[in-house]
Amino acid sequence: MLMTVISITVCALMWSCGDDIEPIMEFHDGVGWVFLENGNMTEAATQFSADEMLQHLTQVAWERNYAFYYDKRKVGTRRDVPPFAEQNYFVFSPDGTAVMGDVNNAYALTPYTFTVADRVVTMKSASVSYTMKVVAIDDNMLVVDTPMAGTDVYGYDRATLVQRTVFKPYKPLAN
Repeated sequence: MLMTVISITVCALMWSCGDDIEPIMEFHDGVGWVFLENGNMTEAATQFSADEMLQHLTQVAWERNYAFYYDKRKVGTRRDVPPFAEQNYFVFSPDGTAVMGDVNNAYALTPYTFTVADRVVTMKSASVSYTMKVVAIDDNMLVVDTPMAGTDVYGYDRATLVQRTVFKPYKPLAN
């Protein structure tokens, strides 16, 4: 009798475990580290002042290394982002102007003005305005988040979608 009760209890426990709701996994950066594609953590300079951020932005040109999407449930890979979105570089000037260019075409430059406030860079051109939140920046890497809520990307939650872009220093083509 005791064996029957134990067997029924074990079966009930095993059966109920299969119905557990999977918790939502949120990804977070920390002091001195950020998550990159597939949720891999890497060391990065996440503590900086507005002046330090502006100094790093304007010291070098920044080439898109790669980008990936994430939402409240998963972190993707660079394969999910269209390849055309990874061919650009930015040159920020201390006077608040910037140009965005195509790495493969020195003549495809778009002029912008930019402002920096609370780690957010707002870029404006004659026809476009968008923001990028700087997550990490130093001499070797710039990591920014661009909110994309409302955008349909297969496999991602449109309410919490974000594109994270990783830039590396780049010397633009000579004029």
